Amino acid sequence: MIHKRMPPLLALMTLAGLIGCSGVEVSQDYKKDADFSGISSFAWATDAQEKTGDVRADSPLLHDRIRNAVEKSLKSMGLSPANRSAADVLVEYKLQIRQKIRSDNVRGGVGFGYGSYGRVGGIAIGTGADVQSYDEGLLVIDLIRTDSRALLWRGNATFPMPDHATPEKTTAQIQEAVEKTLAQFPPALEESKK
Repeated sequence: MIHKRMPPLLALMTLAGLIGCSGVEVSQDYKKDADFSGISSFAWATDAQEKTGDVRADSPLLHDRIRNAVEKSLKSMGLSPANRSAADVLVEYKLQIRQKIRSDNVRGGVGFGYGSYGRVGGIAIGTGADVQSYDEGLLVIDLIRTDSRALLWRGNATFPMPDHATPEKTTAQIQEAVEKTLAQFPPALEESKK
């Protein structure tokens, strides 16, 4: 009986480990006194994405993935696409690719010993054995009130960006970052009253 249950349990533990290690971190900011209840439609603030000067972030393929993921997520939340003038909110986003460095923690140790001529002691301090640089994506999604052009809500996602990802992996990573970011919208009522 135990052997029959082990594979599903092992699969569940593996899935939980993969979900917990996705590397996507999100946060949000918004106007505390804003009313989010009447928002039912959206439109893009501009037709074309502003260039950043970074060839990696200015990829039209990447921009298409981000726009498709944002539209899919907003539609799944019940918002409908609309003309710019009729939409409740306008959507903008910015993508930045930053180089980051990670390393192991500093380690140290103290050692004492006895030799033939008396006590001998030593102190050793070493740095982490592994220092790596990697690219991190910062995706910022803004929802702006159409009538006042005031920023209503901002969601941020950071995630590692591999140098040589397949199109499928890139699409899945962008979708995850967008979904987790927009899952924070609208802010919970309890949270917006704090």
